[in-house]
Amino acid sequence: MNQQTTVEDVLVKIREHPVFRTLVPMEAGIGWPVPIRRNGSVYLCIPTFGLQRAMGDHPVLIYPPFATITVSWPNLVVVEYVNLRWKELWSEEEFAKPAGTFPHPEIASLTLAQYNEMRTQLLKYFDSMLDASIDETGMGEFRKVLSKMMEPPLLPYYRKLFPKYYDYFIPQDSVSNL
Repeated sequence: MNQQTTVEDVLVKIREHPVFRTLVPMEAGIGWPVPIRRNGSVYLCIPTFGLQRAMGDHPVLIYPPFATITVSWPNLVVVEYVNLRWKELWSEEEFAKPAGTFPHPEIASLTLAQYNEMRTQLLKYFDSMLDASIDETGMGEFRKVLSKMMEPPLLPYYRKLFPKYYDYFIPQDSVSNL
């Protein structure tokens, strides 16, 4: 892996990219990325989803993913933008109504510092996956942290977008408590 490129950096820098700035609303959320290997190259597919910021005591509302942006790794060239509304993977009614809220119960008791620490840990696991340095122990830890950090209302949408990935890392039988 290019030592200067981290997944955390990508998730910050993608907002500055002209494709993102043109096609993705400023208030959109950025989902957990999905590494993709194709023809000997590595890519990172980044889902974006709608969210409505918290007002007063109300939680943040999250909406289904509406687009994905795929970048090559580690040079971050955008190779694909997919408008999920155009693909009609779910109905317009689903896009219009909240899928759930953030934070979800599994992480609601975390302090902001604890949440940020867990997020950073998860993103470092992504880095290890991308540079192929993760071992079986690390892969098990990655699964645990991804399962905990994953927004349960978004998981069915992510499964539809990336079925093999999520069936492998968050098997159906492991989500009974999500």
